[in-house]
Amino acid sequence: MKKLQEMNLVDDFLVYSLTAHKVYGEEAARYILECILQRSIRHLTVVPQKTWYGETPEKHGVRLDVCLDEEDGELFDIEPDRTGGSEEVKALPRRARFYHAKIDAGNLTAGESYGTLRNVVVIFITTYDPFGLNRMVYTIKNGCVEVPEMPYEDGAKTLFLYTKGEEGNPPKELRELTRYMEESRGENAQTNGLKRLHEMVTKVKADREVGVSVYEDVGK
Repeated sequence: MKKLQEMNLVDDFLVYSLTAHKVYGEEAARYILECILQRSIRHLTVVPQKTWYGETPEKHGVRLDVCLDEEDGELFDIEPDRTGGSEEVKALPRRARFYHAKIDAGNLTAGESYGTLRNVVVIFITTYDPFGLNRMVYTIKNGCVEVPEMPYEDGAKTLFLYTKGEEGNPPKELRELTRYMEESRGENAQTNGLKRLHEMVTKVKADREVGVSVYEDVGK
C-alpha cells in the first residue's frame, strides 16, 4: 500500500479519509459533488465505507467507499477506481447495477411505498477509459428501448468519470478537479476552490489519526 503522503484522491483510502474527516469532510465532499454535478449541494451527512452484508454468509455484500446523504435530496456513492484490469472493466456496468440494488434495498423500510425510494447517484472515478470513447463523463440512466425519448425516471443514475477524457466538452471546473484527483499536488490546484481542497487534503495527510488508520488498514 502507498504511504499516505504519496496518495491521490483516486486512492480510496485518502478520499474516504478526507470526506470522513470531522473538520473538513462535509466541505470537501460538497465541493467535489458540486464540481461533478454542476449544481448546489445541500447539507451532507457523510458515511464513509458504508457496508451492506449479504443476506446470508454465502451472499455477496458491498462496501461503499464514500456514501453521502444530501438533506432532502439524493444519495450519492463515490467510488474511485484505479484497477483497469480487463475483467474488472468488463464487469463495471454489472458492478454498478449491484451497488444500486444494495443501496436501494438498504434505504426502503418495511411498509414504505416504492414512491418514497430516494434518488441514487453512483459515481465511479476512473484513471482508465471504461468504454473506450475518450469521454470524461459517461452518464447512464434507464430508458425505453423502443421509444428512447419517452420520459422514464426511476431515480437511478450512474456516472463514470474518466480523469483523462477529452470528448464531450466537459466543464473546465470538472476537468481541473479530475486532474487534481489523479495527481493531488499543489501545482494542479490553480483555482480558489482547488486550492482550498488541496489545503484540506494536506491537513488530512498530516493528521496523526489518519496516519495511524493507514497502518491499521494494512494490517487487516
